[in-house]
Amino acid sequence: MKRKLLSILLTLCLAFSLLPTAALAATAENCPSGESCTHQAAIGSTHYDTLQEAVNAANNGETVTLLGDVTLTDTLTINKSVTIDGAKDGMSGKNGEGCFTVTASASRDRAFNLDENTASSSTVNFKNIRVVGPMGAVSNTRGISAYKTQSVVLNLENAYVSASCYAVNIASENTDLILNVKNSRLEGWCAFQLWSPAKVNVTGSELIGTNQYTPDNVYSFATIVVNQCSVASKIIVTNSIIKAISHESKNTPQEILSIQNINNTGSQAYPSGNEIAFTDCTVSAEGSWKEDDKTFDLKPMYTAVGNNTIGINGKNFFVPAYGEEVSDELIATAEIVRDDKTVTYGSVLNAISDVKDGET
Repeated sequence: MKRKLLSILLTLCLAFSLLPTAALAATAENCPSGESCTHQAAIGSTHYDTLQEAVNAANNGETVTLLGDVTLTDTLTINKSVTIDGAKDGMSGKNGEGCFTVTASASRDRAFNLDENTASSSTVNFKNIRVVGPMGAVSNTRGISAYKTQSVVLNLENAYVSASCYAVNIASENTDLILNVKNSRLEGWCAFQLWSPAKVNVTGSELIGTNQYTPDNVYSFATIVVNQCSVASKIIVTNSIIKAISHESKNTPQEILSIQNINNTGSQAYPSGNEIAFTDCTVSAEGSWKEDDKTFDLKPMYTAVGNNTIGINGKNFFVPAYGEEVSDELIATAEIVRDDKTVTYGSVLNAISDVKDGET
């Protein structure tokens, strides 16, 4: 009998030793929380050691709640519909103010990743949260990135997302991606950029682009960037603040919007059929830049090429295909008289983007 009991115990010990590490990851039911709780996230009353463990354990559509600030040790990959809520003490805040922060690993190029392993038609929500992406330790940093996804909806609400390069990066080979940004602040070299077709809706938010790079290895950039692989995207920005910031010492101007072909491979590569509309937005530029030893104040500028439409408060401007004649409305200079001074703009589009109520 003793031998039989010993045999059973040894068998059980062997079975537990063969379990994968993830199966033995520490979780806690009804954790008392407070200072004694060392868990990073929870699903309902079940606490998890790490945020990645909680996301892995979540059923499709469940909410993962942060229990405190989190510093990631690796990029966190999301492969399902899930909500990550960083509300502190149940309180939400516009732009993620007063909410818990998820900080990227300094050795990785992004904080959160959605990719071909993200289930088709997933909805991924970031609510009441601060996401701080890598800040220059590695190149091409991202706060949140999507690549090769299928019909994914990415929602940012009461969120702050930053990175030294791209706060939100919609990379290539995404299909039918939708990005919704509400009451949030996106901040980086660009607030967001598109490398594949997408629908983007921004409401009541702040989009901040800061150029801190030298002209030796990069070029001027923009707060909103549409690259050549983006075709027939639709971007609607409403009741939001859009800001471009440039540093004189860096000699690289920052623009508000850039529709561009950075590879310069010819007209067939230019983005086309994109519609970008701004309604009731505040557009501003800060700083200055140098060229040929001359210093220029930064104006709300744009670069646009290839069969696209830009709309400002209901008035649309057509940007023709590469090599075609450009509309006079886009290239003609314009003036606004403000405080008894005449401000001259390089195009009507730039003037309209800066005009205030009642001005001509």
